[in-house]
Amino acid sequence: MQLQSLPVSVKYSVWITRSWTIHEYVAARFVWFYTDDWKPYHDLGTSNHKYSPIVVEEIQEATRLRPEILHDLREELQPAAGRDVRRPEDAAYSLLGLFDISVPAKYGEGTKYAVGHLLEQIISRSGDVVVLDWIGNPGAYNSCLPGNLRPYSTTQHHVPSSVVNIPAYFPELDTGAIPLYKRLVALESPQMTDRRLRLPCFAFRVELEVVEAGVYRMKMGGLKDVEIRTIDDLSTMSKNLVLVHPWIRALLDSSTPSTAVETPEGDGSNERMKALQLAARLRQDLGALLLREGSQKEYKRVAADASIRVQLLEDISFTRLLENIHVLGVV
Repeated sequence: MQLQSLPVSVKYSVWITRSWTIHEYVAARFVWFYTDDWKPYHDLGTSNHKYSPIVVEEIQEATRLRPEILHDLREELQPAAGRDVRRPEDAAYSLLGLFDISVPAKYGEGTKYAVGHLLEQIISRSGDVVVLDWIGNPGAYNSCLPGNLRPYSTTQHHVPSSVVNIPAYFPELDTGAIPLYKRLVALESPQMTDRRLRLPCFAFRVELEVVEAGVYRMKMGGLKDVEIRTIDDLSTMSKNLVLVHPWIRALLDSSTPSTAVETPEGDGSNERMKALQLAARLRQDLGALLLREGSQKEYKRVAADASIRVQLLEDISFTRLLENIHVLGVV
């Protein structure tokens, strides 16, 4: 392909900014780059530029894609958020193949619906709600989804990181953390159909205090108080607010090894270690979403000006948290 307006590097070309760039690069078996006067791009010493270390590094730097493409759903939406498109819907349609999703292209439906269809399929096929991790105003498709991909241009941290050095002793490991771990493992996966999201989560009822115009303090049983800023008038809905942490899969992720108290060999030792990792993660900051309960037990997301971060109270028991596990319907 010809790199028009190429000064020095692939990463500065017009091609790298277009919505279909990732598609073209990943799908092709062979890729050759040429300058705007059709001279070979550098002297790369390879018959296939797709696997040239120089080109790979430049494309990774420009697109922010890692070599293991599509390793993290939320991360792989980041580079698409800033792509140039000729048709608004292509912001979403250009990603369908990368996520192995089949959705009919309906040019004219607008960005908000094209993006909604894409994200709905990502949730339903993967059971992963990492795409709920964004800041801004909701789109028309579902209140938990943005109307375009721009909110994904920044990195959010919705779940605590893996704990390498776990405290040697959790007093309630057997009485609380292990039953909690088992309950979360057995929980149904998130699903989204016809714009309605079934969302397994930790949910906490909110008592609201008005700090000043647009600023509110939320009090929740089991959580430390937290303040949020929003353009919505929450005083009119104070009895219907729920704070939720929906990223259950990440809490259960045990891919990072930990150094903790030694557990006896035999049945149950692996489960015990995973419950210990879960307990340690729950003691860190947790990302959260604010939802408003409407008619027929359906919820809508309330927009906040910044990420909501919460902490469990030190004295809350893991047994108590079992009461906070719910599956909510979000529209």
